[in-house]
Formats: sequence, structure tokens, C-alpha cells
Amino acid sequence: MNPLTSAQIELELLLKRKAETDRKIEAVTNTIRLLEPLYGRDRDPSRLISLTEMRNTGKDVGITKAVLCALMASSSGLSPTEVRDVLSGNGYEIRGDNPMAAVHTILKRLASKPNGPVIVQESDSGKRLYKYVA
Repeated sequence: MNPLTSAQIELELLLKRKAETDRKIEAVTNTIRLLEPLYGRDRDPSRLISLTEMRNTGKDVGITKAVLCALMASSSGLSPTEVRDVLSGNGYEIRGDNPMAAVHTILKRLASKPNGPVIVQESDSGKRLYKYVA
């Protein structure tokens, strides 16, 4: 193979890698843009648990644990729809015919435990927010 052909093949491979890297950069940038409103700047990084990481370990994460993880990742509390959005944004599939009913039931159950890990707060707009406090 002559040097020109080798250089052309190498350039083609590098351009493919660059295109793949550019796509990944765009995807991560979009993820950050979507997550910033939920997670803000004042969060304690030690409280974060990645649902994606748990999913990649091969263990089946139950919905109650997934909801708790979503709440732990928020310093300000989440509404039920925000919990659902965090779960689906991390690739967690809520099974069943009515995913929101499952999220509501779990949040209410977690918040009803005396001295439990979740409390209910009202937002400025009057929405019910669930916050992890344990």
C-alpha cells in the first residue's frame, strides 16, 4: 500500500471518530441542558445516585428504590411528574398501564411513614413537592 492510500484511510477513520465524538458531545450537552433546572447548582454531590449506573450493573432496580434515588438527586424536591421525567430521562422504564398512578402511590406511601425519608412540601405555585430528607 502506498503512503497516499494509507494517509487517506487514516483520515477516513479519524473523520468517522470525530463525527461520533461530535454526536456524543451534543448528546451530553443536551442532557446537561435538560437536567440543570432539576438539579441546580447547590446540590450535594455525595447524595447523587445514578439510575443509569444501577441499570448498567445488571440489577433490576425496583420502582420504589428508583423513586427514592430520583428524590435523593434533587435538593429542592420534585413533583410526581418531575419524578417520572427523571426516571425516564435516566432510562428507567416504569411498567404498567398507568405509570403516573404508580409514581403517585409510591410517593404518598413514602411520605406517610412517620420519621420516613420523604416529606411533602408545597411549592410557591401550590404544587405538591416530595423531598428526600433522611
